[in-house]
Amino acid sequence: MPVPKVLQIRPHPNVTGQNSLHWAFHSAAGEGRGFQVIDASAEVVAEFLDENRGRGMRPGAIGAVPHKGNLVYGATMFTDETVADFKFDLSLSPDDFQKKANDIAAEGFYPVSLTGYESEKGTRFCVVWLKEKPKQPAKKP
Repeated sequence: MPVPKVLQIRPHPNVTGQNSLHWAFHSAAGEGRGFQVIDASAEVVAEFLDENRGRGMRPGAIGAVPHKGNLVYGATMFTDETVADFKFDLSLSPDDFQKKANDIAAEGFYPVSLTGYESEKGTRFCVVWLKEKPKQPAKKP
């Protein structure tokens, strides 16, 4: 049975009192199993992503938002056998994002999810970088 692949995860404050967050998940149908973690610290999200790396999973999206004086994160993962590897960042400045994008493109990585947020350090980005497995030539009948 197809499981939705989350393509975006976007936090936004609850408009009725700002006491909680709502996380909006925008997905497309796909194969595989999906997991998510929300309202977590950067350390918990990094651990979640690294633990699931060995299970043949890759991030769909990562987001962050200031809430009650803290920065909280959310992330989604799902199985995807076309991905050879992934990297992620939780706090890149705009200049650091551009530099990293240029640097790791030569390694075959490209950004698939970019979510911005404001922090005391200014605008920051959460980024998911993917590297796909080499395509196999089609088998002749």
